[in-house]
Amino acid sequence: MVGLRRLRHIAADGALLAAVAALLLFAPAAALAIAGAPIKPRMPELPQVTASGPVVRQLPAGLPAGTTAPRTAADLKPLATRALGSEGGPALVALLGRTDELQNENDGSRYPYRFSPVVALLDRAPARVAPPRPASSVPS
Repeated sequence: MVGLRRLRHIAADGALLAAVAALLLFAPAAALAIAGAPIKPRMPELPQVTASGPVVRQLPAGLPAGTTAPRTAADLKPLATRALGSEGGPALVALLGRTDELQNENDGSRYPYRFSPVVALLDRAPARVAPPRPASSVPS
């Protein structure tokens, strides 16, 4: 009886020691693991602060000077044509008018959201304006 009780105490002490060791070694192990990552994480950009307060970015970004933010499909067409080419701009405006084709391809709770018609349209965009595509897997 005494031997069994002592064995339980030793097992409990061992489990506690293992839990404390895992807790203390987690942060150094995580730092070591991320050090071998192919892309170093970068600090997020912080807003510039001036004497009068923070500088607020104008959105949508990238509009030509003197252009106001589009409010209708007609307003969007020249900007979309400039960005996606003579075929892609009108196709985007037409696609935005058909909500039946813009259904998310997963249940809506998972990111990234997938819209095949939009992806196909962006894949056909001229190379000079095509945004970089995220890698589907990190090379080892």
